[in-house]
Amino acid sequence: MALETPIDRASERVDAEREHLTQEKRAYEQFCSEVESLSVTANDPPAAGTATTAGVVSTATPPQRHTVDHCQSVRDAFVETVYPHSVADVGDEETPLETIRETLGDSVALVLSPETDHRLTPQVQRAICSTTTDRLHELDAMKGALGREASSLGSTRADVESVTDWLVAANEQPLSECGFSALAERHETLATHRETCETLVVDRQDLLDSTTSQGGQVGLTQRSLVEYLYRNQSASYPVLVTVTRLDNVLAECQRIVRNHLVRRV
Repeated sequence: MALETPIDRASERVDAEREHLTQEKRAYEQFCSEVESLSVTANDPPAAGTATTAGVVSTATPPQRHTVDHCQSVRDAFVETVYPHSVADVGDEETPLETIRETLGDSVALVLSPETDHRLTPQVQRAICSTTTDRLHELDAMKGALGREASSLGSTRADVESVTDWLVAANEQPLSECGFSALAERHETLATHRETCETLVVDRQDLLDSTTSQGGQVGLTQRSLVEYLYRNQSASYPVLVTVTRLDNVLAECQRIVRNHLVRRV
């Protein structure tokens, strides 16, 4: 039975995050759809306040009692769709309005706050949907980065298993029973496997230094994703830890084989 490595645990973590991301993306899409479906008109009393740099805040005369509170409708839609997925890591410590601020920005949170007199105008409605679309682009970039991470983990695990399978098979024959040629061949094979480990480390470092973009607008570094994914695991860099440990084993095996070769000369 193959031993579990940090790569195996990392793969489970990536699979879980990809599933969570899929659900979160659907939630944002549903939220945007519900916001767009609201029948908002521009016939309410004119704004009397100021606009933020994002251009989404307009302070108006407080709505009449019969006026539909579309801001409440947006908050309700957010709670029903996005909120459960956004607070999955923080529990109930974050209020819906705090989550809106974190995910959609201060301007949107200010408009939707029940403690203000802001109203939902067509301009604000478009701004909320635009901000939600930006968030969807970020999720798409993360989806791409997660795909690259899954591919890297899968290919590295296959190479590691190939080397460890060879080690298990080779260790079935004691070195004392090997002739000089067999020992030399084993030493050379170990050197080849160590070169494989070196290549895996270099390729992994190149991946960590790369950036995943979406539509040329969103850049997510692979290193920041890895630090986020494995922050609560025993190995923050599972591939590098696994490959380094394997290389150390190969180096020790190579040293022992070399000692046997020297004694046969």
